[in-house]
Amino acid sequence: MDIFQMNYISLFIIFFIPGFISVKVWGFIVPTKIRNMNEDLFEVISYSCINFALTSWLIIIIGNDTFQSNHPILFVVLFLAILLIFPIIWPVLFHLLMNSKFVSKFVINFFPTAWDYHFKKGEQQYVLIHLQNGQLIGGLWGFSSSYPNVEDIYLLETWKVNEKGEFLECIEATNGLWIGKENIQYIEFFKAQTDNNEEGENE
Repeated sequence: MDIFQMNYISLFIIFFIPGFISVKVWGFIVPTKIRNMNEDLFEVISYSCINFALTSWLIIIIGNDTFQSNHPILFVVLFLAILLIFPIIWPVLFHLLMNSKFVSKFVINFFPTAWDYHFKKGEQQYVLIHLQNGQLIGGLWGFSSSYPNVEDIYLLETWKVNEKGEFLECIEATNGLWIGKENIQYIEFFKAQTDNNEEGENE
């Protein structure tokens, strides 16, 4: 049996490539465990089947010989949309749906940790970090890692804080601060001022 026959290539294109793209896009949206292709194969095929079902009406249209001959450029555009564009759109729409106020009441959260759930919002905020040794570090959040990587946090600004955890003043001439999670006991979050980078205030 010749696996390079056109029908087998078509099956591979329809039931692998769209799902592969969707799985990768989902991994960019929601932190997920790094897995090998064997573990992802079921999801890849499932996403491809969904893509095939939702675009079947369009596949029927462009699959017509008359359409291909009369609109060759449009045929290529629509074919690439089915193969590449729609597989990107589906996981984005699914994520938006699952995070809507109504649906989110009935489903579990996709984020594997509270760390990912909070920092994935990307909101500008000040943090007060309580270290394992009892020291307090305040600053403007800049970046934090996500699952499955080891959690760490980078501060764009570092602030002097007193023993009560009150922000006093920004430390000048610094280029940020990196802290590994193993040094952190817990973190407090404060809303940042929207007009300028003044000290945060308690929510």
